[in-house]
Amino acid sequence: MISIADAKNHLPALIHQAETERTVTISRRGRPVAVLVSVTEYDRLVRAAEAAPSWMAGLDDWRARMPADLEGLSETELDAARDREAFAPRIDFSSDDYAELDAVASAPIAAEPARPYRPRRK
Repeated sequence: MISIADAKNHLPALIHQAETERTVTISRRGRPVAVLVSVTEYDRLVRAAEAAPSWMAGLDDWRARMPADLEGLSETELDAARDREAFAPRIDFSSDDYAELDAVASAPIAAEPARPYRPRRK
């Protein structure tokens, strides 16, 4: 990794380094902000990005792999499944199994005794 100031002072050498298929990472205040690559590498990256399947193609593939029993769901049911909050609990707290929790939750909270102030020792 090389700083912007050093990159400015050594640009011809860095371009030669990039031409020989080695990437050059340029940093600002120690954090990478840019990468210098050869035109050959850049073209390869562009072709790879263009050849990658689109998001919609991935969605179509996923839909094709869906089990057949999901096909009968209505639009409303599909929308509800899509919009449901992730990790939301699906528990019926009205059952007798949770009566004890109601008693605990409605009990008064005992006040904690106040801690005396103690200055830190140096």
